[in-house]
Amino acid sequence: MPVDTLVMSNDLKQQILQDCCSRNCQAELTCTTDSQSTLRAKIRFLELTPHGLILDQPTILGKPLHLQKDESVYVQFTWEQQPFAFVSQVQTRLNWTLNDSITIDALQVVVPQELTQTQRRQCYRLPTAHLSSARVTLHSVDKPGQTITGTITDISEGGTSILTEANVIQKIAIDDAYEASFSLPDENRKAMPYKFLGIVCRVQKIPDSRRLKIAIAWHPDHKKRNTSSPLGRFIIAEQLRMLRRSSKLNN
Repeated sequence: MPVDTLVMSNDLKQQILQDCCSRNCQAELTCTTDSQSTLRAKIRFLELTPHGLILDQPTILGKPLHLQKDESVYVQFTWEQQPFAFVSQVQTRLNWTLNDSITIDALQVVVPQELTQTQRRQCYRLPTAHLSSARVTLHSVDKPGQTITGTITDISEGGTSILTEANVIQKIAIDDAYEASFSLPDENRKAMPYKFLGIVCRVQKIPDSRRLKIAIAWHPDHKKRNTSSPLGRFIIAEQLRMLRRSSKLNN
């Protein structure tokens, strides 16, 4: 399976951290000692505040790991069955109160600037260069009337990549929300319209080209990672068509 490393948008980062804290999700904290030994400790998310991210006291075999101010830590965790990670620095050790009654030892770290998703893709990314209908129009959610047109280069149930003109970079930014309107062929090869709400998570200039590549992640409320969705059925059907065509060419 291919491995991707993506920097998440700020809104999605906040949502993920807040959700992990509300559910006290478990994580693994890694740090390096003065002797260059690598230590790994189990922790749980406790609270996301404007001042920092609070984690419970790291422990190794039941013994507390005492980290110093400004010490760098690497935290790995899972959210919605996908692995995430971030780098941060220790701010302070403190006592954290649970339900106004129980006080536990805790660690406050800097809210990470970047939340990185390193995923073994659960969603197959279908190349769409062979589809003449792979045109898309992005309608801005926050700027009514602003649209961007382009060509879908690949698509999955998690998002899509779009090629557009380079001058679009002047009016698009990370975290911008767009409604993507496009059509893909159904089982009878007739155009079937789709509309998805997406968040811009990456904007990339293509070297030696007047083109721009935009990565869109479908909004969590619109993301349907199951094979019963129309998009999922289309992707599976196209995979089978491509395999059959390849088999015929090889024969």
